[in-house]
Amino acid sequence: IFDLVQPQNQFVFLARPRRFGKSLLLSTLEALFRGDRALFGGTWIYDRAWDWAPYPVIRLNMAAWHAASAQDLATKLGYQMADLYSAFGEAEPPPGMSADLALGLLVKRLALRRQVAVLIDEYDAPIIQNLDNRAELTSIRNVLRGFYGALKANGQHLRFVFLTGVTRFARTSIFAGLNNLDDISHESAFSALTGFTDRELDTALRPYIQAMAQAQGQRADAIREGLRRWYDGYLFAESGVRVYNPYSTLHCLAKRRFANYWADSATPEFLTRLVKAHRKPVRELVGQDARRIGTATMTGSIRICKPSCSRPGI
Repeated sequence: IFDLVQPQNQFVFLARPRRFGKSLLLSTLEALFRGDRALFGGTWIYDRAWDWAPYPVIRLNMAAWHAASAQDLATKLGYQMADLYSAFGEAEPPPGMSADLALGLLVKRLALRRQVAVLIDEYDAPIIQNLDNRAELTSIRNVLRGFYGALKANGQHLRFVFLTGVTRFARTSIFAGLNNLDDISHESAFSALTGFTDRELDTALRPYIQAMAQAQGQRADAIREGLRRWYDGYLFAESGVRVYNPYSTLHCLAKRRFANYWADSATPEFLTRLVKAHRKPVRELVGQDARRIGTATMTGSIRICKPSCSRPGI
């Protein structure tokens, strides 16, 4: 995180699967830029050369509501902007001002205090929610393109911009107005930015592993091996660090039993809708590799495990 927030990284994008710690990462970045140093006591960054003076932080969650049309999206973005103006004690923008212009105006006002940090969670939610709504999809994309484009137009007022989502829409032109965005999704240096590493399991999570072993009457090494079999295997860069699914790992250690927690909570609705719409028997996909799926360009391949696989996933 310390490397991520260095001044040379101004506009950054990270794609990760659902339930993989993106929102927690944004909360950490928010606390860091707000200068909440006390929250970091005992961590590596506490005594490092970080400026703990607070920055204004604009945080948006694009999945906080469902937008069924471009007009609906524009209206709800306007509501979010009104809430942000109120939170910062700023006079509301002129009536009828579009959300992108309101965002730019807010950035300019806040920059009079100090440069601004902008954190956007689930940037792609309005598109994913409407993948089967082709009549509105282009218009929704245009609204998002204008909204995100307002960030580039005010780059001189921004200290750090970070966007996350579950997809990398390479061909939808969402970021046409933000062409200086640095995509770190598959960079080795940031491959362990979300998810647990082996080292973290053997240090921070070791007491919980021991507690689970005691509850099950097993050796801690057996539980550790079980975690590897069930939840390890995610590699986001060819020369990066393999990570464990954080959602499943934490639920397993809390409930003290192995199960497919992530699969039960993170199955994307748009995927199930597409399977139903195309009447594709899921079992026909077992064992197949896909190097490019739809508009989301991916590195490597996807393998769909057999239904009996103890570690379903990518």
